[in-house]
Amino acid sequence: MNTTRTRTRGRLWLAALGTVVVLAVAAGVYGQVSAFSLGDLRGALRARGATVRDAGAASTQTFRGAGHGLTVNGTHVAVYEYGTIIAAQYDAARVTPDGSTFRGGFGPLGGGGVVVDWIATPHHFMKGRVIVTYIGDDGAIVGLLTGVLGPQFAGGGVDSQ
Repeated sequence: MNTTRTRTRGRLWLAALGTVVVLAVAAGVYGQVSAFSLGDLRGALRARGATVRDAGAASTQTFRGAGHGLTVNGTHVAVYEYGTIIAAQYDAARVTPDGSTFRGGFGPLGGGGVVVDWIATPHHFMKGRVIVTYIGDDGAIVGLLTGVLGPQFAGGGVDSQ
């Protein structure tokens, strides 16, 4: 009889542990896919008084997310949306601090890279499942994007003229 109780308690403990693991994984997956998105970006920019319009697709030669062009206060920005935060972080980690070199992968066998000669200063931001690229020197646009997305993860500075 004591053996039966021990087995029952063991099974209950195992079932409870399994439930906790399943709930933790589900919460993690939900957090990954419900994180800051393109729709959240549009809303946050508009909440700060910006005029935001869709501007077709953005080139996916540098970032691997789904590329969307936006016009923000008359200025073009490229937005890359990913399925998860982890995918966005992986792609962001491929960029050198100056924002001009994109590595093909990681480590000694990570593959080649691409160096981009931008027409103006690159600014790369990331929040949640979104990477935003603005190429230019308009301090107001950089300030707006920084206010919504936080500091850029790669790219150059902006003159305060």
